[in-house]
Amino acid sequence: MIRDRRNRFLLASLLALALTTAWVGAAKGAGLPRQITGLDGAPLLLVPAGEFVMGSAPGGFIFGDNETPRRRIFLKAFYIDKYEVTNQRFWKFFEPAERYAGSFEEPEQPVVGVNWFQAQEYCARVNRRLPTEAEWEKAARGADGRIFPWGDERATCARAVMGGVILSCRKGFATWSVGSRPMGASPYGAMDMAGNAM
Repeated sequence: MIRDRRNRFLLASLLALALTTAWVGAAKGAGLPRQITGLDGAPLLLVPAGEFVMGSAPGGFIFGDNETPRRRIFLKAFYIDKYEVTNQRFWKFFEPAERYAGSFEEPEQPVVGVNWFQAQEYCARVNRRLPTEAEWEKAARGADGRIFPWGDERATCARAVMGGVILSCRKGFATWSVGSRPMGASPYGAMDMAGNAM
């Protein structure tokens, strides 16, 4: 059971990592605006410099052995996309021949089925980069070591669209429009950091 949860979380993390871009700001973040707009028109949110709790405590809600020990990590300030990269944003930067012929092509759904090279190329075209694992985890969970972006309570349909955990939320769709679960926002305001593109 724990292994299944770990695999789902890792898959969701990798997909979100591949679909969310970061931009590094000043070392402390002092004086930086809380939100800026990227070259692709997307809002980016400031994640301020400071320590955060990375990983999970032994005996707690653990997705895998690689999440322990729980530790405090310091990160410089950076920006992260408020929303997952949508099909509309992603494909605006690629020729039709470069597109992946996927079945999830609604404009406001998160882009899926892209490889690491395509994600890197997108980031280069919009003057950003993929976040590190630590950056992604801080942007998703905040500084206090919570399990999910919204806290330690289990996922509900109001907070996230997560396959296997709450399939009833999907109502026939593999993904939902990005940002459609505002109750699941991270402490910094980032959306869909747990679920949706899985």
